[in-house]
Amino acid sequence: MRTLRVAMRGNVIGHVTSQPEGIDCPGACTHAFAAGTAVTLLADPPGDDAAAGKRFVGWDASGCSAADGTCSPALSAPLTLVGARFYQRYNLAFVSSTTSDGMLGGLEGADALCEQLATTAGLPPGPYVAWLSRENPASNAADRLGTGSGWVRVDGKPFALSKIDLLAGRILYPLRLDEHGDDVQASNPRVVAAFTGTNSDGSAAEFDCQGWTAGFCGNDCLRPAILGSPGGGTDRWTRNPNGLNSCGVTAHIYCLGTGLATRPPAPPPPAPPASVIWISSTVFRPGQGATATELCQEDALNSGLLGDSRAIFAGLGAGPIFWLGLVPGTILPMHFVRPDGVVPVDSLTDLLDGGGFRAAINVAPGPGGSLEYVGSNARVWLGSADMNVPATDTVCDGLTTGDFSKSTLVVDPALAHIQSEGHSCNEAQRVWCTEFRAEPLP
Repeated sequence: MRTLRVAMRGNVIGHVTSQPEGIDCPGACTHAFAAGTAVTLLADPPGDDAAAGKRFVGWDASGCSAADGTCSPALSAPLTLVGARFYQRYNLAFVSSTTSDGMLGGLEGADALCEQLATTAGLPPGPYVAWLSRENPASNAADRLGTGSGWVRVDGKPFALSKIDLLAGRILYPLRLDEHGDDVQASNPRVVAAFTGTNSDGSAAEFDCQGWTAGFCGNDCLRPAILGSPGGGTDRWTRNPNGLNSCGVTAHIYCLGTGLATRPPAPPPPAPPASVIWISSTVFRPGQGATATELCQEDALNSGLLGDSRAIFAGLGAGPIFWLGLVPGTILPMHFVRPDGVVPVDSLTDLLDGGGFRAAINVAPGPGGSLEYVGSNARVWLGSADMNVPATDTVCDGLTTGDFSKSTLVVDPALAHIQSEGHSCNEAQRVWCTEFRAEPLP
């Protein structure tokens, strides 16, 4: 007997059967055939099926044809493993697993790298283009997308639902996964960057490493470059507002498929008891008018969320984060979701970790279901450089005083990690808010 096993790969489940019968995967993905049996595997759908929302890309086995979705493996070993790759019928987008300096071989060389990485990883055919702009001759990253629209990451999570959303900064799950699905920001999110030369609206910025043909040029020479953060949302993903970087640094590039003009579905919100977490729709000046929590409660009522909401900021007490009004007999909310359905953290532990965000907490709710994606020009009162430790100052006396002689830490909400800086207490900044769906103690 010879055992044949089918493994589903890609980011969506397809259907594989066999002739003679035995394989009907998912379900029966392993079957033992008599030695010498001629077995043919059939993929369903065999190609690009818009109705099913799936694309069959190919087999991970020799002697198989992706064109008609059939595979006739040679059962010469005790166990033969055949991978069947299916992907959602949307354009894929990823950040390159490789890094280099600004010498990318121009736009053409960067595009060729994107195609090579996609092919090696077994992704669907593109074409793929690099999200890069060039000043001379002029070439904007947005224009290079052609008629392509709607992008998902290789794990199936939506990145941007349309070209309009992409250019407006309505970023859902950030483009931090490479062509293999590995998270490039997992080890040190604060230093990972991608060359872009591109503003948030897709237009060319002023520094592009001489059309992406020049890299390191010595300690006495500076060729500036515009980079973005793979963990960022709104404008942060494509342009770092904190200044220029050198073309001599090593960075990733973004690769976007352009072959389809589609719109992926919006992310479905998780079932309760997930608590909605958001950035306030208005700014808050400590000591003047309503409290921070009252500001969050007003947001919740105006947008149809729970009226029982809390502001999140650090305190000097024993706990890492000062949650107002903890209900006796309950524990803190454990699961969170942004107003647009994106899950920014997997758990309260990831929220407190500060470096474990899956997406930026930068979406503000508005009336009638409207949403605002807040960019890197905003700041959030927090009072700590690490959400897992108490504050090192009074956090403007618990966000109750606007004394200009006092200061505390604020963070950039457009990043998927904590990056703090000091600001005076007499300034007006936003706050992070969450519904208080306190989960019962076990």
